[in-house]
Order: sequence, then C-alpha cells, then structure tokens
Amino acid sequence: MKHFLCKFLIYTGLLCSISVLLFLVWFFLFIYGKMKNNYDSAIEIKMERLLNTPSPKIILAGNSNLPFGIDSSMLERKLGMPCVNLGLNGGMGNAFYEKMASMNIGKGDLVIILYTHYEEEINGPFFWGFYFSTKMFRNPLFSPSLLLKQLYALPAFMKYMVMETLQKKFSGNKAGKFEHIYKSSSFNIYGDIAVERPAAFSADIPSYIPIIQVATVKRLNKWHEEIQQKGAFLLAASYPVYAGKNVADKEKMLVFQKKLQKELSFPVISDFREYYFPPEYFFDSCFHLTKEGAEKRTALLVKDIENWQKKYGK
Repeated sequence: MKHFLCKFLIYTGLLCSISVLLFLVWFFLFIYGKMKNNYDSAIEIKMERLLNTPSPKIILAGNSNLPFGIDSSMLERKLGMPCVNLGLNGGMGNAFYEKMASMNIGKGDLVIILYTHYEEEINGPFFWGFYFSTKMFRNPLFSPSLLLKQLYALPAFMKYMVMETLQKKFSGNKAGKFEHIYKSSSFNIYGDIAVERPAAFSADIPSYIPIIQVATVKRLNKWHEEIQQKGAFLLAASYPVYAGKNVADKEKMLVFQKKLQKELSFPVISDFREYYFPPEYFFDSCFHLTKEGAEKRTALLVKDIENWQKKYGK
C-alpha cells in the first residue's frame, strides 16, 4: 500500500507539473502578448505616476469605482495638488492598493481611500490575471512570498483562460460590447478612464450597505500610523451609491457611516448620503460612473476635502 501511494504521488506530481508547463508554454505563445494592452496592465501607468509625482500630492486608493468615477484633473485644478488615481481591479483586494500607495507616500500627501467594502478579501484567480498583465519579474508589488501564497489559485486561472479562449474561438471571436473601453490605452496620465462611456446600466439589484470587519479596521489603523510617521494624512471618502429600484436606505447608510468613523482612527470626510446617483449616471455596473457622473462625484469629493482642510487647518 505504501509503495502504491508513493507511485501515485509521483505520477500525480509529474502530471500536474506537465500540465502547468504546457499551459505556460501555450499562455506565453498565444495569450501573454495580448494582455499587454488590457485593462489590468494600466497598473504600469499608475505606478509610473505614483513613483514620479513629488509630494505633497493626492493619492486615491480603491477598486474600479475610481478609474470609472473620478476626474483627477479636476481634483488637481481645484486643490492645487497633483493627483494619482491607483484604483483598478477590485479582485485584487484593498490591501493590495494600500501596499501600492505605500511605495511613495511623502510629507503633506493626502491618501484617500474610497472603498466599496471594508471586508477582508482573497485575491484568487484575479491575482494571476493581474500578475501576467504587468512587468512581472520587475514589479516590486509581487514578492516571492505573495506568489507562493497565491499558488492555490493558479489552476483556477488556467481553467478560466483556456475556457475563455475556446469560447471566443467558437463564438466567432466577437469583441464584447465595451471591450474597447477596457484597455490600458483608455487611461489618461492620472490613472482615470478618459474615454466616453454611455449610460448603460439599469438593473434590479439588491440594496447594499458595506460590512465592516475587525481585521480590516486593524489593518487600516495600523496603516494610518505608518502614514502619520511620514508626515502624510489618511482620509476615507464615499463610493458612488447606485440609487436604482432597491436603493440602499439612507438611515442605514448613516448608521454604517457613523460606525465606520467610530472604528477608524482617521477621518471619514464624506456624508455617504450625498453620493446617491440615479441610474443614468452609471455605465456598466453599480460602481462605474459615466464621465458626467464622475465629474459630479469629483465635485462632491473636492468639497469634502476642502471642508476637512478648513476644519483641521491643513
């Protein structure tokens, strides 16, 4: 029995190794080149601006509600500080963007988190799509320990890529309706999606109020201490709230907001109830705004920052 088990483990290991090797050969020959202008590869634009923008500056951290929901040039004009929009793919988790922002936080910087949730996340297959869309071997965000931690998700990513390729091939390889928008070439130098996008999202989705987890609060408060030591400021602001059919109750949203402010050691500068937008301001999800919606949301954020500056004399 012991001999059989050893042989089984050896054969299984060999089979897995061969499968991974064949996948990687296929991936780099036929897929990798096509990923260099995809949505996630815009991380290179964001990192370049982050690392080359002097302090004091504004750093925006969060998921895709940022590239599809902020006009960074407006922030820069109104507040007189250069702006860096780090938001990209929510599948990577908030902690990833905190790590990214920390690569260049200097004295006087305003680091603003605009999260749609305050729960812990598992990156999973999204991690590998993100990883292969970047300058993998030269990107300091992807340490060997992080790669090892995410190895469990590689098979799921392999399966997804194979199935997606086959689906496109047998469906005539037709591009998605908005595929032309989800390209790194759609981003401007600030890290915003700069191309026109139609008001196309109208859905009967459940009411949503973010959940706050203890582990997330601890991580953010620890990060706040690190930011303070650098002479910078950490703030929290609102995401755009989809005010469709099942709009989130404003009283419950206020309860969430007050709890968030109580738990965090840094200011929550927004009244989340002011960030309710009707469906015509949303593009293709309940967090992605049209350009007009992004301008209106940015105007609210400017007001919030100015109010915080007046209150604390910053």
